[in-house]
Amino acid sequence: MSNHDKIERKITGSMTAEIHGDLNEIESPLFAINWFDTRIAIIYHLYNLLAAGRVFKIGGKPLFKGKCQKKISGNTELARDYLLIVNYPSGHRLLDLLADKWFQLMSVLRIAAVNRFSFVLHQRQGEPQLLPKTKAAFDSREHYAVLQIQIPHNENNPAKDFDFPALKQLAGRHEVEVFFASRVAGQVVIAKDNQDESDRLPFVTAVTVLIKASAQKNLLDCFAANQVESLLPMGANYFAAPIKRTM
Repeated sequence: MSNHDKIERKITGSMTAEIHGDLNEIESPLFAINWFDTRIAIIYHLYNLLAAGRVFKIGGKPLFKGKCQKKISGNTELARDYLLIVNYPSGHRLLDLLADKWFQLMSVLRIAAVNRFSFVLHQRQGEPQLLPKTKAAFDSREHYAVLQIQIPHNENNPAKDFDFPALKQLAGRHEVEVFFASRVAGQVVIAKDNQDESDRLPFVTAVTVLIKASAQKNLLDCFAANQVESLLPMGANYFAAPIKRTM
């Protein structure tokens, strides 16, 4: 790993947080994909309330939070209970957050409350990367579904080659809207002084897609197994489910 494909920040006396990826992407606005189960949901929601102020302070903005429902199709090994997507102005600003001492204290609650926590930084497809300061309210009558795609990391099959136009065409055939679509841009690594090994925050999906519609049947039909599988690169895995939006 050269210095040309990571940014870093000291977060404690013995630990450094790094973001690995293309500098053109990780120094630009990013979307953090939090995909996880909860051990104690009420503690996680308390953490969200406490941490929100620190996230807003560095320019972070939540885009979507929701709870998954019964799967439509795919591999249940990729399933999780919750999805939270947060927009950050840049990888550097996320590092500011990770170095914030109050945020580090609050994160003890998150660690205690979540299970199978997956975290990765994405770039959105076909949309501005930085959300506006004012967030539009969502319509509670709309239905959503999430598609998470796991793509093996190798030079012949990168996530950036995923066929997003084909996905948009599929959605259009079922009268649903692609609300959000993104692919992996950076991964967070915690490096410890005087140790050869670093801890990469685990992530499940290289591509995340949210679709919405006025009728849930359209979502279910869009993410039916045979249609999703026709979009996948060789060796890819996926999970699709309705998701109840809560924020």
